[in-house]
Amino acid sequence: MVVSFRDFPHSLSIINYQLSIINYQLSIINYQLSIINYQLSIINYPLSIIHMVLSLLQLASPGLPIGAYSYSEGLESLVEVGVINHQESLKQWLEQELCYGAIRQEAAVMVRGYRSVVNQDLHSLSYWNAWATAACATQELRSQSWQMGNSLLQLLLNVGHPNLKIDAETRGRGDAEKERCSSYSCGERRVNVVNESLWESEKTSLLISLEDLAEAVGIPCNYAIAFGIAAAYWQIALLEATLGYLHSWASNLITAGVKLIPLGQTVGQQLLFNLHPNLGSAAEEILILEDDALCNCGWGRALASMAHETQYTRLFRS
Repeated sequence: MVVSFRDFPHSLSIINYQLSIINYQLSIINYQLSIINYQLSIINYPLSIIHMVLSLLQLASPGLPIGAYSYSEGLESLVEVGVINHQESLKQWLEQELCYGAIRQEAAVMVRGYRSVVNQDLHSLSYWNAWATAACATQELRSQSWQMGNSLLQLLLNVGHPNLKIDAETRGRGDAEKERCSSYSCGERRVNVVNESLWESEKTSLLISLEDLAEAVGIPCNYAIAFGIAAAYWQIALLEATLGYLHSWASNLITAGVKLIPLGQTVGQQLLFNLHPNLGSAAEEILILEDDALCNCGWGRALASMAHETQYTRLFRS
């Protein structure tokens, strides 16, 4: 059969059409593969989230046996003299503490303890524990921090964790090596904050044991340091750990206020819920604090704590 040159354009168009069909079929295959990969990621990803959330709930739980419920951090003295006597005054005091008080400094120390574990820096861990001790304004607050920290550290040693995974490449590196930006909503504004996570690591080289961490810190261990060790060792992301630390503090003091003022249980829960934007803002700011910016305006809390040490009748531990 003889094919004339006039038939070539028609043949080329047929070939191009067949090639387009093949490309379309390949695009369908690629799309189906992407769906399969996404489904596989859904299967694996929630396991890490579930593990982290459950660990955080346990660490920040009011039922954690470390004695947090027995302290009021000077709140009992303020109620005694009438400075705090209703829901609004308690709310204002908590908001001011989150903006200017010692809780911000303590949470920042917790962050540094966490990062010391991530970076395998035992010297830094010991340094910040000593720093936290020196920063306590009163004997009562220092005794509280030591008692809760020692109890939490002992609890960690007893409970342990079978699945610790620390990336070997993070040893000796700066904080930026384990930082990622995540978006966090606070009220009507959305901001980028630093979020660090151990459970994202794929390498499983165990470089340090919990016993070595406890030995490096020594006794007494401050609560902020013990919380940071626990959050890192239990593979809780840093942003979530900071929010958990602040939420646990607020929950404990609101519970104390409910007993002392007194307030209704529903009012206490409403107050805690309304503090969520403040907790988010405080966590956002604490994560980016430089070492030289660690300070607070907590003299009111310190005076209340000193007064509580000699208060005649009291429900809470001094």
